Amino acid sequence: MIQIHGAPPRLETVRFFEHLVPGIWNHVLAAAGAALTQIDEGNVGETIVTSWFRSVNENRRAGGHPDSQHLVGLALDVVPGKGTSPLAMNEAAQIFAGFGFVVDPDRTHIHVQVFPPGILRPSGILDALHV
Repeated sequence: MIQIHGAPPRLETVRFFEHLVPGIWNHVLAAAGAALTQIDEGNVGETIVTSWFRSVNENRRAGGHPDSQHLVGLALDVVPGKGTSPLAMNEAAQIFAGFGFVVDPDRTHIHVQVFPPGILRPSGILDALHV
């Protein structure tokens, strides 16, 4: 079973990205859903998305990067149902990478994002969204 504890992105953010790249949300959500389903198959525990969209204040409290893709809902933090052993984390990270996501396994979760790090601020996206 998959639990999602994080909030979805704001509607204006979804509209902004859909204007730039029509269909991006359907693609991202379908790929993330397929990856999460594959990770969760056969697990003893629950796969948990602990963070999705974050406000600037939530991101700061979480210790997130000031230009985090969580600020626009294009990043997830995931704890696989198989636990946080290096083997389980690596397996889940490889599944997300296979769906085209940029992944950064940590000791406690896997950080998954759509774009390479550091691309949103220089591209003007965060400023356009007043983040």
